[in-house]
Amino acid sequence: MIAIHFGNVAVAKLLIANGATVCYSPPDTNLTALHRCVRLAVAGSAKDSLEIMNALFAHGANANQMDRANETALHKLMIDAWFARHDEESMKKLYPIARCLVENGAILPTTINKKYVNGNPLWHIINSGEYVDEWPENVGTDHNMVLVGGGWVKKRDIVPRNNSSHGLGSER
Repeated sequence: MIAIHFGNVAVAKLLIANGATVCYSPPDTNLTALHRCVRLAVAGSAKDSLEIMNALFAHGANANQMDRANETALHKLMIDAWFARHDEESMKKLYPIARCLVENGAILPTTINKKYVNGNPLWHIINSGEYVDEWPENVGTDHNMVLVGGGWVKKRDIVPRNNSSHGLGSER
């Protein structure tokens, strides 16, 4: 866990490959290696975090293992994403981490405080199940993007209907 804390990918991968218990959680916090990877992604390098997470999953890590507060790594990530919801670069950084967790079986938390869902663009994209390779541009709490027909579209590109008195709809 110390290797993950400091983002030392080489040491973390060496320990994992040589039998480190990937689902270990100390009794005082129950924070797993995946929880630590989320912290590394938020506070440090998402790239290093993702590399360590892939090694953990390759060796049997459980994406839904909870800490003593009954929160999974994805739960923690969504809370951190809410705090960074106005920062597009943070969303770009955290998106691959969320995708990795979900693609390895993590379930979106149902017990998360609604405060951390409202206005959280990462939550809305992961919850939609419509994943793209990279974070869509201009997604944010001001809702610049919306999911339309399986794709993310800038709101300004959607032509609203003009409800004229004749009821004919919009004219282009």
